[in-house]
Amino acid sequence: MAPDRWLSRSRRGPRGGRRRAFTLLEALVSATVFSVGIGGVMATLSLGLRAAASSQRVDEASAIASEKVELLVATPGERLEDAKGSQGPYEWTVAVAERQYGLVAASVEVRWQDRGEMQTYRLSRVFLPRTLEQEE
Repeated sequence: MAPDRWLSRSRRGPRGGRRRAFTLLEALVSATVFSVGIGGVMATLSLGLRAAASSQRVDEASAIASEKVELLVATPGERLEDAKGSQGPYEWTVAVAERQYGLVAASVEVRWQDRGEMQTYRLSRVFLPRTLEQEE
């Protein structure tokens, strides 16, 4: 009972009991913990967004390479040849090589810059080329 007598009225609760309040130190510690937590969440979000953008570029490169390979498969063997070109930020190279038994090996390489580094996607396929007679 003696210690309650020293408390001012502003620190007493509505029924005369002691009211618990946050000290400045507790508020600073909780703000620091909250800030560190938010920083971690923001770093994770940033990393996730970069990974999603990189994945999207790989998907686009894959689509370009698939398109080039499908065009090669549809082209008669007499017209198959190496080629180079670009499509947006992507540069592509097509290499065609004859193999045994009349087969053709086609390789498409797609390159692009991603955060200052050169990235590459390669797609290869071995197929039996069409002939001009099949075309008609």
